[in-house]
Amino acid sequence: MKSPIHDGIIASDNTNITPRRKMMHEINNRLNTLHLGVTLMSEWDDPELQRLGKILTIEIETLETLLKTALG
Repeated sequence: MKSPIHDGIIASDNTNITPRRKMMHEINNRLNTLHLGVTLMSEWDDPELQRLGKILTIEIETLETLLKTALG
């Protein structure tokens, strides 16, 4: 039997996905998208954009770490 899908999140039959957890997953998905954009930005030829991209990458990684800690 396949696991049910709740708002794009795959869960086992025993798992109750709370609204808080769904919100945390949504935040994580948006951080991943932002991280990809910033990574691409840091590869541009403009040194100022590369510097800004590196700074933003560190901030995004910090937010990702905090989110993973909050999710437990």
